[in-house]
Amino acid sequence: MSIDEVEEKFSMGQYQRLLRRLLSRRWAVVLFMLCSFGLLAASILILLPRIPKEIISPPSSDRIVVFLRSATDIDAQEIVETVIPGLDRQVREAVGEYIEGTYAEVRGRFNRLFVNVRNVRDTDTVMAALQKLFVSDNRWYYHVMKWDPAQLPLPRTMDLQISVNGEDESELVAILERVRDLVNDLELYGWAFTDPSTSFSDELLISARVETIDALSGYSEAGLLSLIRRVLNGTSRLEFEQDQLSVEVQAVYSEELIEGRERLQNFLIPYGQSTVPLKHFFDFTEDTGISEIASENGEPIFRLYAKMPPGTPAADRDRYEARVREALEEKLQLPAGYSLVFENPQAELDAAIRSLFIALAASVALIYLLLAFQFNSLRVPLVILVTVPLGFIGVILSLYVFKSTLNLNSLLGAILLSGIVVNNAILMIDFYLKTQSDYENRIDAVIATAGLRYPPIVITMLTTVFGMLPIAIGMGEGSNIIQPLGIAVSGGLLISTLFTLFMVPCILSFMKVRQGGE
Repeated sequence: MSIDEVEEKFSMGQYQRLLRRLLSRRWAVVLFMLCSFGLLAASILILLPRIPKEIISPPSSDRIVVFLRSATDIDAQEIVETVIPGLDRQVREAVGEYIEGTYAEVRGRFNRLFVNVRNVRDTDTVMAALQKLFVSDNRWYYHVMKWDPAQLPLPRTMDLQISVNGEDESELVAILERVRDLVNDLELYGWAFTDPSTSFSDELLISARVETIDALSGYSEAGLLSLIRRVLNGTSRLEFEQDQLSVEVQAVYSEELIEGRERLQNFLIPYGQSTVPLKHFFDFTEDTGISEIASENGEPIFRLYAKMPPGTPAADRDRYEARVREALEEKLQLPAGYSLVFENPQAELDAAIRSLFIALAASVALIYLLLAFQFNSLRVPLVILVTVPLGFIGVILSLYVFKSTLNLNSLLGAILLSGIVVNNAILMIDFYLKTQSDYENRIDAVIATAGLRYPPIVITMLTTVFGMLPIAIGMGEGSNIIQPLGIAVSGGLLISTLFTLFMVPCILSFMKVRQGGE
């Protein structure tokens, strides 16, 4: 097809002929309007739930970090010589063809293994594989995520959140461990972890002999406890300066003197002209308890979190949660007085999106008021604002097709779109109101007006879409953060313009509107 043929095919005359065919058949007009709003309803009910939701898209990164935390004290040398080489070998066996190399940061209990990916497009694939490979257990806690030091510190959004309620903390941790294992067995989620950790630790409990302490002068319970802390941790660091040289000094007891319960309770402290062992003032007992304590708003929590693998449709969240409910009801027997509560893991995200929907509604209301004063009519602004919801078809469809997300930026794009799409309808209706008296009937007036405004409407739409194109395709490093905004505006404006060219004339063919009034 030549350029001249393309221009002829999409010329103003072709548009007017197509529009006349539509408006000359009342049933076709009604069918077009019903199909348009049916498409809007289908987009909202079918496609929108399948678009992943997040607060803000993280910047694209070609690095993945595996956080690993030990539930017990572990020597850094053992991490370097044994743990890290084992992890590196597993990574290379699982995703070796996608990565360039790895390096680690070792700090004892808290460590990080960094994985460099060859192509940023493979980052999600590698991350999904590593999330399945490294599953938290009672000894190690793993967290696999994209690594970008410039990423905003936003709240984490999970896909599953279960709280365990009851009295005994040890029993709560044991239940939480069983819940985590059952969730991992389903292999639905790429990453699952508990807060607090489900590991247990040996504890040394020290109970003061109040009567003994009160019977001896010179020591108090608080003073003796402070003394024990100094025995275990050493004295505070003191800094001395001499000859422009700063030196830190701290007194620390040798581990040989305080290692184990027996040596600690027999540790001698001065009393008068002699010494007295600590066990004279305290009872020492051993017990096993939870290794960590987690709290929220000052209240202890025992909670499981899980996140679906990257790229999983948001619509699967409820289905996955239902399968977890079935598995727990079938395989988990709770003791009397204990319960599981499935909570909304995306409460913060839902609140943020809800607030932006309210802002969107407020912006549409303000546009309506402005148009009502401008046209001195209550019906004309309604015709113009029809293009706003129809533009959302383009927003939803473009986000879905290009695998983007529903987040703050894409919703900001929808708010921006609501102020842009009305411009085309304003151009058409304003010209129609001023020229309708020049034509014999309303249909001719509508077709002539639409034809005359066709070129500026199309040109305005194309200039805006092409201006947004670099953002929509994600050109430049870190541009994927605002890419959903460009996709929402470009897709919404393109679809909205197509509907404006046909929907507004269809409504005007039914509705009698005049300049300066109803």
